[in-house]
Amino acid sequence: MRSAAIGQLMPVEGLIRILPKFSAEVREKRIIEGQHVQQGDVLFILSGERNYAVGAAVQSTISAQIQTRRLSLSEDVTRTAAMHRAQLALLKRQENSLLEVLGKLQSQIEARKARVAIFEKAARRFQSLQEQSFVSAAQTQEKLAALLEEQAALLSLGRDYEVSTRELSEVRSNLASLPLQQAKELAAIERSIEATKQEFIESESRRQEVVTAPVSGTVTVITAEAGQSVDPSRPLVSIVPDNSQLEARLFVGSKSVGFIRNGDTVKLRYQAFPYQKFGHAQGTVLSVSRAAAPSGELGGVGNLPGVSPSEPLYAVRVCLERQDVLAYGKREPLVTGMQVDADILQSARHLHEWVLDPLYSITGRM
Repeated sequence: MRSAAIGQLMPVEGLIRILPKFSAEVREKRIIEGQHVQQGDVLFILSGERNYAVGAAVQSTISAQIQTRRLSLSEDVTRTAAMHRAQLALLKRQENSLLEVLGKLQSQIEARKARVAIFEKAARRFQSLQEQSFVSAAQTQEKLAALLEEQAALLSLGRDYEVSTRELSEVRSNLASLPLQQAKELAAIERSIEATKQEFIESESRRQEVVTAPVSGTVTVITAEAGQSVDPSRPLVSIVPDNSQLEARLFVGSKSVGFIRNGDTVKLRYQAFPYQKFGHAQGTVLSVSRAAAPSGELGGVGNLPGVSPSEPLYAVRVCLERQDVLAYGKREPLVTGMQVDADILQSARHLHEWVLDPLYSITGRM
């Protein structure tokens, strides 16, 4: 029993597909199909620059605006530092002024306490003299009134001292917290500056991208030409890495896939080397997909004879017996992308196995 298949040759490790980082225009293409490139070689030069109707370049304008914003932020650092120095100087002056006020108040309080003590002594003496009728009650009241005035003045000085003490405590608290507050403000500005630096780098990178080869290998499937617009949804080019072994990526219909097993023999016919002249190549099934192949994998392989276009196809990987073909006495290497027609041969059965096949399909064993 055999199953027809179609497909193409692909590297075992797969193709290296190179995508642009952003939507751009191809300014230069420096490669051709089949060219060998070394890792790091320049493949394309892309430009992300777009123009306004008036002719100004968009990306250049964006970069200039970012630079202006960064310059403004740098000036903010200078202004903020100057403002911080002014705040510190003001708080220091307030602290010194309050210390001076407190010193004067302390002296006034001490002096007023002494006056209160004198007036208390005088008031007590006049009260004693009044009791002995040496002075009048009016004179005693005069001394008591003077004492009350001194005591009131002392209380006022005490309140002023408390207010100034609270103000000094607040100023010193501000002095203690000022460095941290200033550091936070400057750090926020510095973060904004770093963010604008990154924005500038990204903006400049969008003006031009130099696309280089990530590995050494052979260029294939070039899809971009100079002057074309490209975007990250489509590869610019594919590279077959050096020393890549090829395998056949085949597709079979859903009616055949259930009978194909790893190790089955495959007869291959390369369209580039007609089998009528150069015979069949041989391979061995490596693996069989149990899920229908995505439509993106089927492009370019053609239609499978005897299979409806609407019928799902399944991928089969085939190990090649040889990586070349004998043509006119010379070994010609196989190339990635070569189209392949194939027959996958299932193991032969004896007559009694065919007779018992319905039972086997139910029980799963002979």
